[in-house]
Amino acid sequence: MTRAPTLAEVAEITPGYSIPGAVQHDPGGRYQLILPRHLDVGGRPFVFDPERHAQRMTLPDRADKYRVRPGDVLFVARGDRNRAVVVHSCPEDSVATASLYVLRVRGDVDPDTSRGSSTRSRPRCPSAR
Repeated sequence: MTRAPTLAEVAEITPGYSIPGAVQHDPGGRYQLILPRHLDVGGRPFVFDPERHAQRMTLPDRADKYRVRPGDVLFVARGDRNRAVVVHSCPEDSVATASLYVLRVRGDVDPDTSRGSSTRSRPRCPSAR
């Protein structure tokens, strides 16, 4: 009998970026934040919408390692509405906050079952402000 792989074997799992102090929108900020409230409660894929998701901040360069890209899965780590949502689109400098975990799949695993395929085809991340 073949053993099922563990999550750690099929995905890199990292916590979101911990922002010291309050989150305050800075229209000129380099990073687009992705917050739990931006994720659909029903689990539909995250598609960036500048009207609904505008939450930019200036953060230290170390925030680069917390960047989110299309194909990542965001998992709400806190609260009573835990859910996982695949990212379809986001600005290039998007960062998940500390109340989210970022799961980045390895190999040919496709986290997006809504596309109905087992082979991953990675969407591109547009540069947007």
